[in-house]
Amino acid sequence: MDTDALIRHLSSTVTPVARLGSPRARTWRWLAGSAAYLAVLAAVMSLRGDLATRVQEPRFLLEQVAALLTGGLAAGVALATTIPGYSRRLPLLVLP
Repeated sequence: MDTDALIRHLSSTVTPVARLGSPRARTWRWLAGSAAYLAVLAAVMSLRGDLATRVQEPRFLLEQVAALLTGGLAAGVALATTIPGYSRRLPLLVLP
């Protein structure tokens, strides 16, 4: 098959594709799936025995919140950079 015939064939049988969702919506869906996975993992492996006392420590809470925010921000940036036209400076948000 020559190139012109291939182009004619592909252009005559093409169907529109669905647009990607917004990075924000895709990030929230990813985070919801991750939270469900982590909940199942915590139920199977059981939580740490000293979690009740550790949760009362401000440093422990700060570390956990920082880890969750970093993961969520990294997921959002990763999903946003896959869409052409989004700012290429977005990955700099994850640096701090």
